[in-house]
Amino acid sequence: MQYSLVVEALLTAGANTESCLHYKTSLLVAAGTGDVATARVLWRKGALTDAIDDRSQTALLLAATIGHHTMVSLLVDSGANKEAADKYEQTALHHTASNGHDSSVQLLIGTLGVDRKAMDNNQRTALLPGRSDLDGD
Repeated sequence: MQYSLVVEALLTAGANTESCLHYKTSLLVAAGTGDVATARVLWRKGALTDAIDDRSQTALLLAATIGHHTMVSLLVDSGANKEAADKYEQTALHHTASNGHDSSVQLLIGTLGVDRKAMDNNQRTALLPGRSDLDGD
């Protein structure tokens, strides 16, 4: 059974898109597991694309962490803040690069135009962790 169908039925019956389980909304859970079909249903029903969990991670940051290219694209197309950062000031680019997800890095930099020089709270960029002084133009 597709979980997205269950979610659609629950939301149609009046369930709240922002209900939380362990500090995560349904969209955060869908993004963190790469469940694109459920994320689409939730977005259509009004889920907040920039809601955060207990670690200040948005759905986009969670999708970037697992390198889910399609989910990253869907979330940005749905209005998610592509420059959102977690409590360590790490962006989606930091998350996807540190986990070695090349296609998502290319999507974020090339297609979506995120700030490749964004620094976290330790002054590290996603491209050259620990060596922000080497980031050229």
